[in-house]
Amino acid sequence: MHHVRWPTAFFRSTIGFVIVVCSIFILSITLGLSKTEWEFQPFKASGFVAKHKVCRKDFHGQNEWIIERVIARATCRLSSKRPTIRKLDLGSARASEAFRNKELYFLSHELENANGLGNFMFMTATTICMGRAAKRKAVFMKPHPHMETFHNHFQIAGLLPHNESQLFDQAMSRRTTFHVPNAGVFDYTLRAKLDPRSPEPYSKDLKLAVLRGYLQSWKYFQTCEPAIKHQFTFTERIYDQAVLALSSKLESYFNSPSSQRPTSLIGIHVRRGDILQPGHRNYGHRPGSKQYFEHALDIMNRTHHPAVFIVITNDLPWCRKVFANMSNVILMDPAPPPVDMTMLSLCDHLILSVGTFGWWSAYLSDSRDVLYYKDWPRPLSRLASEYNSNDYFMPHWTAAD
Repeated sequence: MHHVRWPTAFFRSTIGFVIVVCSIFILSITLGLSKTEWEFQPFKASGFVAKHKVCRKDFHGQNEWIIERVIARATCRLSSKRPTIRKLDLGSARASEAFRNKELYFLSHELENANGLGNFMFMTATTICMGRAAKRKAVFMKPHPHMETFHNHFQIAGLLPHNESQLFDQAMSRRTTFHVPNAGVFDYTLRAKLDPRSPEPYSKDLKLAVLRGYLQSWKYFQTCEPAIKHQFTFTERIYDQAVLALSSKLESYFNSPSSQRPTSLIGIHVRRGDILQPGHRNYGHRPGSKQYFEHALDIMNRTHHPAVFIVITNDLPWCRKVFANMSNVILMDPAPPPVDMTMLSLCDHLILSVGTFGWWSAYLSDSRDVLYYKDWPRPLSRLASEYNSNDYFMPHWTAAD
C-alpha cells in the first residue's frame, strides 16, 4: 500500500475544501439564493469627529457633558453600520437574465423646484423607497448640487454600467410622468401605478416612470427609514464643521459666570425670510409667532430642566429681539444649510417652525421630543388644501401653538 506523507495529504485536503466552498458560493449566486434585502456599508470618519472615536448609544445620559454627547452622536453616525438599499448585482445570473429579457424597470424624478435642501430630500427619498417597493431601480436623470453634500452616492443615468445605460436610454423615449399635485397628501394609489406586477394595464410595459411633485409625506418612505437615514448621512467635512461650531458656542456659554450646567441640548429652527413675502403669505404660509416660541421654550424648560437652547435661523435680527432676555438661548452664526441641518439633528430635542428644512432636521435626529407649529398652514388657504397633517408630520411629534 502506498502511504502519502501528511504534508501532501494536508495540502490536498485544503485544496479540496477551498474548491467545495467556492463551488457552493458560485452555485448560490447562480441560482439567486440570496434573499438579502439590505447590505451594510460602514464608513470611517476623519478630521475633528474621527479623532475622538467615541460612539455611545446612551445619547440622553444625565451625567455627561453635552459637548461629549454631540461628538459621540456624530461619531456614531459616521462609523455605524446602517442598512442601505441593495444594489443590483451585475454579475449574477438573475441580473444577466433581466438584461437579456429587458425586464429591468426604472423610477426617476424630475427634481424640479428642488433648490431647497428639504424639498430635494423629500423627492429623492420617495423615489428611492417607492422604487424599491415597486421593484424599480431608482435612477436620477442628471446630477444635482445637493447630492454632493451627502456621503453616499446617488444613482445617476450617465454613470450607470453600460448594459443598464443602454436600457435606460431606450426607456427614456417611452417614459411616463406621474404628477402628484398635493405636496403634503399621501397618494395611496401611487405604488400600484408604478409596480409592473400590479393589475394596472400600463405598468408592465412602462420601463421608465418619472415622478413629478414635492411628495412631502413620511408615508412614502416609512418602510425604508434606516436606508433613507443612511442615504442622507452628510459628509465628514460637514459633520466636522457642525461639531466645531456647536462646541465653540457651547464652551463659551459654559464658561460664562451665569450659566448652569445643563443636561439637555435643545435646537430651535426659526424660518422667516422668504415666507414673509406677500405671495407666500397669500398662498397660506405663516411663520412661527413670538408667542409660539415662548410657549415651546416654556414646555421644554419645564420638561428638560436645566437645558440650553441653540437657534438656527435666517432672521437673526428678529431672533435677537425675541430671545433677548433668555440667558440659556444661544444664537448660532449663519452657516451653509447642510451644516445648519446637521447641528439641529445633533440636538437632544427640537422646536420646529415651518418648512421642510426643519422637518428633515428632526427626522434625521435622535430627538425624543419634537414640537412643531400648530397654526401652519393658514386654515382655509390654498396651501392648507395641499397638506394633511397626519401625512406630513411624524405621528410622535407634538403640535404646539
